[in-house]
Amino acid sequence: MNDDLRAWWWVRQGLDGSLAKAGPAEALEQTGWCRSVGGAGPYLSIFARTGASRERIDADAKALQLHELPSARGCTYVVPASDFGIALRASQGGGDDATIAMARKFLGVTDKEIDKLSRDVVDAVSKKPLDPRELKDALGERVRNLGAEGKKRGTTTTLPLALGKLQTAGAIRRVPVNGRLDQQRYAYIAWKPAPKTDFSEEQLAIELARRFFRWAGPATQAQFSWWSGLGARVAKAAIEKLKLAGSNMASSCRKTKRGSRSSVLRKDRSTRWWRASTTFRTCAARSPSCSTRSTRSSRSTPRRRWKTSARSTISRITPSSIAAG
Repeated sequence: MNDDLRAWWWVRQGLDGSLAKAGPAEALEQTGWCRSVGGAGPYLSIFARTGASRERIDADAKALQLHELPSARGCTYVVPASDFGIALRASQGGGDDATIAMARKFLGVTDKEIDKLSRDVVDAVSKKPLDPRELKDALGERVRNLGAEGKKRGTTTTLPLALGKLQTAGAIRRVPVNGRLDQQRYAYIAWKPAPKTDFSEEQLAIELARRFFRWAGPATQAQFSWWSGLGARVAKAAIEKLKLAGSNMASSCRKTKRGSRSSVLRKDRSTRWWRASTTFRTCAARSPSCSTRSTRSSRSTPRRRWKTSARSTISRITPSSIAAG
């Protein structure tokens, strides 16, 4: 993969300082949702683009300008408020539905039981956040223990089934007990008003494609299908609806399979690609923060040292790494 292509992604991802005055939510809108698994990744990703402190990001999360939600493929991402509905709709039919299907088949759980428990959970968390232990105490015998077979299959009670279903529907949201994104202890509270998730399958696919190719293009249909969790036919139809343009620059990408087509939004295709590379060269030459120390000997030429710094800085930027947050 050539440096010009990586430089384009580097600029598009706001790593050139163009988002220095943007807020955390705006950075997420422009560069993509941040994968979150209880680590520091969202803080580092947003800080690299905006310089926002952890305290600022936590404050924005508390104010619901951004939130950690189940999203594409059922995975957890930190998402801006403008995308809450899309993210939740993308999570539906993912891991939580599979867990409920397993519980129906092997643990004797019924839809009626889960629906009743879900209503009770919403009532319990309507006034203040409750963690799972507090919810069990409040709900009492309405939470059924699934015995040894449930323990064997990783679902010991019916409570996680109801919580997962309610989260993907946007009826409740989980909040970190200490207000930080880099931990995995949560309480749950009713979400009022709940985000709108009434997107059709076609609308969902188009909106996910629009975001993915804005954040990570040029990229292939296969890469979009992997990130979104959509089937090949649905992903292809969404791309055709957007009328994306082909990208010659991506033809040098070694990870692109032969015969696959890299696409990009038309407004990006009209951009002069070399401007991104020029911006990167200027920043790398003037700012130590945009490059790393050359590992070559001091006798190497300035051009060679720049090439080493450039490759070190952007060598890991690919559509997959961008999409993974």
